[in-house]
Amino acid sequence: MTISQRPKTPIPVEPVRKGLTPQQRQMIGVAALALCLIIGAGIVWFFLFGASPKRRTVTVDPSKQTMLPPGGGRVAIRRDPHGVNQTGDGQWFVRGESGALRVNKTDAGGYALNFTFPSGFLTMEQVKVISGCIRIQRDAAMAKEWNVTDEQSAKLKQISFAQAAFKPSDADQAALRQLWDAYMNSPGGQNRIDVQKKLTAKLDEIAKANLETARKPYLQRIDQIKQILTPEQVQKITQ
Repeated sequence: MTISQRPKTPIPVEPVRKGLTPQQRQMIGVAALALCLIIGAGIVWFFLFGASPKRRTVTVDPSKQTMLPPGGGRVAIRRDPHGVNQTGDGQWFVRGESGALRVNKTDAGGYALNFTFPSGFLTMEQVKVISGCIRIQRDAAMAKEWNVTDEQSAKLKQISFAQAAFKPSDADQAALRQLWDAYMNSPGGQNRIDVQKKLTAKLDEIAKANLETARKPYLQRIDQIKQILTPEQVQKITQ
């Protein structure tokens, strides 16, 4: 038989605590404060730096720019800077204020020089008339689209633009060749710059002296085209 005796002084029982301890509350408060600081710093950075426009460096290649004609619409016309511009392997385009020169390296190692005029030699409408005639000569489907008859097409095919191309005098061609050879053989630096200036100056001299003479054959052919086509057809081609 077992007899149990209660103690005279009751043993205190620690009550079960509900909720968080002071240490846990302190830790949570510190963490919340740190999170608020991080978020606040992020917001300040976004408004001061992140939302501002980004800076970029853009390199513009003048040889790939195009010009807009007065009537609007984008026309792929190269805007080569003045001077000598290499446009490909063994190909150069020399541009002055009024005259220009296309240079191609030949298989024999020499250079073929072809004088030309930069944009502005003819008006945009005149260029479109010539381009339309060449298109009709080569593209029957386009001729049909413009309602060009077989008779008109046959007459237009008799117009040659190769014969209209301007060629400088023998003396001017010899001077251009001499300047080009001097440019290619120059050591570079200021010497090449000086030769380039002489070359573009000669191109401008030739162009100014022969502008009207060079333009005349093209204007004659444009008149021929307009006599063969109807005004409505010309309007379709140039619109």
